[in-house]
Amino acid sequence: MGRIYRFREVKRPKKGVNPVWWGIGCVTFVLLTIGVYFGVGWAIEAINEANRREPFLSGPLAGGIRTLPIEIYTYEFPRPVTEFGPLRFDPPLRRIPITFDALNGMVALLVAILLYALMTVIWAFINPPKLGPKDAPPIYRKIDHRKVR
Repeated sequence: MGRIYRFREVKRPKKGVNPVWWGIGCVTFVLLTIGVYFGVGWAIEAINEANRREPFLSGPLAGGIRTLPIEIYTYEFPRPVTEFGPLRFDPPLRRIPITFDALNGMVALLVAILLYALMTVIWAFINPPKLGPKDAPPIYRKIDHRKVR
């Protein structure tokens, strides 16, 4: 006769991160990236405007910071648009170019990486890692400063 086990060990699922926090992190990632891109564009325009009023950039940037717009797509309306809902256009709208500024993108990438790194460091200070039941405590050793060069 075989053995019949009446009780099975109940495995409790590990407590993980609440899915709401995953959503908040995703929204933060998207909004921060888009905000940094437009913020960099605004900052470059403000620097160029200030440089036009009173020149302070020298060398190759004396005329201002040049941007590198790349046209991704141009939508052409089949017929000229003179009104769109409550909006009325004096010159008819014929084309809408969709562009990407490469300089803004490169600078925004660098700024976004720095901001993400800063957020990670702040999060590490706010929420330090906790030892689990299978983790060993950290090893603290005495250092003999005479032997350290």
